[in-house]
Amino acid sequence: GSPNTSTSLEQAFMSYDMGGGLSLTMGKFLSSSGWEAAEPTGLYQYSTSATLVYGGYQHGAAVSYSQEKFGLYGAVVSSVWDGADTSAEEIGFEAQLTLMPVEAATVKGAFLYEDFGTFNTNLINVWASYSMGSLLLAGEINLLSNWQADGNDGTGFLAMANYGISDKIAVTGRFSSLDTDAAGTVSEFTISPSYVVNENWLIVTEAKFMSNGSDTAHFALESLLTF
Repeated sequence: GSPNTSTSLEQAFMSYDMGGGLSLTMGKFLSSSGWEAAEPTGLYQYSTSATLVYGGYQHGAAVSYSQEKFGLYGAVVSSVWDGADTSAEEIGFEAQLTLMPVEAATVKGAFLYEDFGTFNTNLINVWASYSMGSLLLAGEINLLSNWQADGNDGTGFLAMANYGISDKIAVTGRFSSLDTDAAGTVSEFTISPSYVVNENWLIVTEAKFMSNGSDTAHFALESLLTF
């Protein structure tokens, strides 16, 4: 018999620049919320944090407006968190404000909402980053309402520092935690040295210590090639 295979579309969208900092996007695209990126090349370490509750890939339409020191974003989507959901019967939306008061600092605040029929889930996501030479600092807060179930509220936070010791070597330290009514508290501490072999090759190592009723340790070695 033939092998059991499946293919999924990660994202496919069209963007139109309407001028004056205004743009329109339609199709399947990634949520604008959250400090941590969806792809490994956008992270400062191997793993994602304990408070990764951002929106995911989404089907819908989004409009954005950006200027030098601030930006606005809004999207109407079939689902905020489920990239396989294409039904418009129960919809969600995102709204985000971006502030860049100085070149070294960025602050973003987002509100995410989705109708699940029997309950509505809300997420408030706020993060800020500041760079000082070879040092990058970031902090994030997530406030959850009816997270994955009616009445399950929660709070998450993240603190991260990345320091470039040299042009080749950097180290990242991160602590994050997520506390919900249903699951209690899960937290992690990560230390992640990295080495730039050349402009296309990055080596990332990681030691991650998790706590969720019991303590576990995870270790990783990652090789990233970019072109």
